[in-house]
Amino acid sequence: ANYLDTVTAKLDAAIAQQQRMIALLNERKQIIINQAVTGNLQCTMNNEQCKMKDSGVEWIGEVPEHWEVRRLKTMMSIQRGHDLTAESFKEGEIPVYGSGGLMGYHNQKTSKAPSIVIGRSGSVGKLHYIEEDFWAHNTAIYLTDNKGNCVKYLYYLLSSIELSSLATQTAVPTLDRKNVLDYCVPVSLDVSEQSEIVEYLDKHLATIDVAISHKNNQISLLQERKQIIINEVVTGKVKVA
Repeated sequence: ANYLDTVTAKLDAAIAQQQRMIALLNERKQIIINQAVTGNLQCTMNNEQCKMKDSGVEWIGEVPEHWEVRRLKTMMSIQRGHDLTAESFKEGEIPVYGSGGLMGYHNQKTSKAPSIVIGRSGSVGKLHYIEEDFWAHNTAIYLTDNKGNCVKYLYYLLSSIELSSLATQTAVPTLDRKNVLDYCVPVSLDVSEQSEIVEYLDKHLATIDVAISHKNNQISLLQERKQIIINEVVTGKVKVA
């Protein structure tokens, strides 16, 4: 026990260090997204001085002069997903997405790609960008109309909002789509500019995602090593005295 306490404590410390690094990387991702979708990276992206204006919203501050502050309902339409019990699944190749992500496969679809799924109950506010036709489960809210906007831009726009804070404060929190649609955000109505922002974010976030994946792999290896050591010691394969 003393031997395992000492050895596993070192491994646990290494795992915790990797987890802290992942948290910092995710924080960095969020900062980059927030800067991009509020227009604060436009000068950097276009290598020119942007004219800014007061957005009129305290938490937003200044935005590019040609941007607007709008409620999300002017940019998109969303609705609750559709009931599909475990017994109702039929063999097929259509992915079923719920609040937590992929739930399984079915033989029918409710939405075409690209699209967005938001956790309504369960993993409230969790976002998923979907690149294949799918069935939207009733534990989620999904995009039904992008109103001419770039879908991935809308995804990043939603990523800048703490959607879970918009959920009902009850024993079982639920996200009401009306609360999402009434939320005010700074937006570019220029679809080509939306695409530029998406391209910029895809490029810069991909590098961070690779680093996060590497850290997760290291955690898996450390956890596996920890289990091997425990198994070998408690079964007597390794002598510690």
